[in-house]
Amino acid sequence: MSQSNQDGVNQSMKTTVGDVYTSGENNTTTFNNNQTVNNNQTTRNFNFEYVLSEEKEKLIKKYAASKPFKQESPYRGFKSFGIDDKKSFFGRDLLSEQLLDAVEQNNLVLVLGASGSGKSSIVRAGLISRWKEQRKLKNEHYYDFIFTPGDHPFASLHQGLNNNYKINEGYTSMAKNFKIDTFKNAVEKIKNSKLEKWLFFIDQFEEIFNVPDEKEGHIFIQSLNKLTELNDPSIKIVLAMRSDFLGKFEINPNLSKLVNENKVEMIGDMTPEELREAIEQPAAEHGVIFEDGLVKQIIDDINGTDRDISIQKGYLPFLQYTLYRLWCAENLSPIHRQLTRRCYSKIGGIGGSLKQQVQDIYSHFTEEEKVLSRTIFLNLFDIKA
Repeated sequence: MSQSNQDGVNQSMKTTVGDVYTSGENNTTTFNNNQTVNNNQTTRNFNFEYVLSEEKEKLIKKYAASKPFKQESPYRGFKSFGIDDKKSFFGRDLLSEQLLDAVEQNNLVLVLGASGSGKSSIVRAGLISRWKEQRKLKNEHYYDFIFTPGDHPFASLHQGLNNNYKINEGYTSMAKNFKIDTFKNAVEKIKNSKLEKWLFFIDQFEEIFNVPDEKEGHIFIQSLNKLTELNDPSIKIVLAMRSDFLGKFEINPNLSKLVNENKVEMIGDMTPEELREAIEQPAAEHGVIFEDGLVKQIIDDINGTDRDISIQKGYLPFLQYTLYRLWCAENLSPIHRQLTRRCYSKIGGIGGSLKQQVQDIYSHFTEEEKVLSRTIFLNLFDIKA
């Protein structure tokens, strides 16, 4: 083989990701800045995504052993990740960077995904946390405003402005007006200058279709369009919505305009490697490891067919809940720092952990409470022929 070809092969066998450097030459794995993982050294977070698969288990175990044991669970259960949870949010780095790039290049980004796909968590812990870091690095003044439409979207806008922007109530009160120019006028009146960077995140945007006063919902959408027409690069808008509501855009010209003139990002399923990182690394940060084969078993259970279709289409909340229950049930300690297959099976696995917990709670109800709970849950559904 020629020297140039040999150099090309050697280069293709080398990968640097995060703080991990791997090389096919001599099958070596080293850390940037000459860092070495051992029990007496604290290391920074690193990304395992491209590390050789046969080395992955060894690396994560060594890394976990280097971290002090923390008793509290790093898993969120059914709670979304927040902006301040970036350090415990794993598996979505590539998508988060993609969303950040979309926001930097567009004034409005619509984030679509199935229920349970992690839209809120990705935008908050993935996108907004990175957006704020960039503003800090550039020494820019910035504000982020997060709200859901709720029953009264203009009142929600007003509340969102007041939560993060401490100014005279007289200025923000205009945000409660049901007018097409409300959004634009409120921002123009309140925002100090174009040097300030603003980001609006309207979560669960599908709620706009269920606003009791249909007229208010339509006016809010028109008002949102008016704000985007300013084409002000210092104002960014991110909408997160369930993808099954996308059909509503077809019958509303104002919504169609939002989609056609701006950026749409779809949230897809996580890859096996992303799932592995989301499962393993939070535990490793708390000095805890998984028993050999358990992570693979969990991923296989997610990809399996012996479970409810609802879990197949929105498994991330069930995954976080199962990992939370596994952590709590394992009786971890500085001496016992391993999540086991035995305990995973005991709590019912990813397909049965929630069902088991619900049945346990229900079994302690009195007969009167059981009848009442049945009535409550039936009233949660609106079944139409």
